[in-house]
Amino acid sequence: MSGSVWVVAAVLVALVSPPRRAEEMPASGRARRDRLRAASVGAALAAVVYLALALAAMPVLDALRISGPNARIAAGLVAVLVGALTLPASEPDELGGASGLRVVLVPVLFPMLVRAEVAVLVLSASADHGIGPTVLAVAVGLGAFVAWLAANHRIARAVSTGTSRVLALVAVAGGVDLLIDGVLAI
Repeated sequence: MSGSVWVVAAVLVALVSPPRRAEEMPASGRARRDRLRAASVGAALAAVVYLALALAAMPVLDALRISGPNARIAAGLVAVLVGALTLPASEPDELGGASGLRVVLVPVLFPMLVRAEVAVLVLSASADHGIGPTVLAVAVGLGAFVAWLAANHRIARAVSTGTSRVLALVAVAGGVDLLIDGVLAI
């Protein structure tokens, strides 16, 4: 039996880490409206990437001869490591990148929103729970990133940092749950 869809959804949102991604969003020399547009387009493109990955999950895992429990163990291990490394981290630096609309691709789409740790969990979650719940959880995380960025000028940096740390703890706890669930399923 696979882990709870709610645990997987919480870990997916935690790994997207909307407050942390909003802090990384390039701001220098950009109007707030342009930043929101770039974030929205980047989030939509990331959702398409993750949807394609979710659709390909079973064939990819089958081709690599990776079982559902082993994928769950890998996703749990990655979530624990990323969460543990993010927990003590200081506030992220703003990422540089291209100018104009090219900023949507670098750094908004990659490396901010299309991330290896989210991709691993999307593969595992799609195999365990199907495409719908997985894509919905990713969409919630990406939507929360855009919403956080929209409200970021009203949110104190301490609240943003604290929320990022709570999400890191969620990633660690959920990752441990996935690890245990995967090991017990073998």
